[in-house]
Amino acid sequence: MKILNTLENLEVIAKHYVGNYIFELKEEDPKYFNKMIKSYMVFETDDNYKFAIRFDYDAIKKTVYYNDETEAPEITENYFIHYNMRYNNYSRVCKQLALLTYHLDESNGVYVKNRSFMHDDSFTVIRELTEDEKCFLINVAEEKDDQYKKRVVAYYKRYNDIIYADGYWANR
Repeated sequence: MKILNTLENLEVIAKHYVGNYIFELKEEDPKYFNKMIKSYMVFETDDNYKFAIRFDYDAIKKTVYYNDETEAPEITENYFIHYNMRYNNYSRVCKQLALLTYHLDESNGVYVKNRSFMHDDSFTVIRELTEDEKCFLINVAEEKDDQYKKRVVAYYKRYNDIIYADGYWANR
């Protein structure tokens, strides 16, 4: 399996996720288009099937919220990293999903799907993902997580004086 250039394979993303809207965006709002396209990666399997996966990370949060019935957390670098990575950990998700049997399915494009989550019969199973392909996707997800973690660390080092904790009413 290999990673392809996203801009050269826009039709793969358009088939999978956003239809022709992606090409309209390119003309109407090129800044948003470029930002959105950066979150996609296009893959090609050894038997020439192309599919896209979106790695969409949230913005870094400078306000750390905590339950007001507990003591305010001390915002250390590790705590800040953990707080921002908790919903942005694609490698953890990929490792959990790798335990399931995934297939390449085809309707108007190629999708990576788990058969147990497919509720309609419009998908045609092409084949199961191999262990090598699953490992490859996990490695890509780990690289993307590492890049995001580096961003969080750099943000903390640069702006740690404006990062603060804010309590919220938990049981009221």
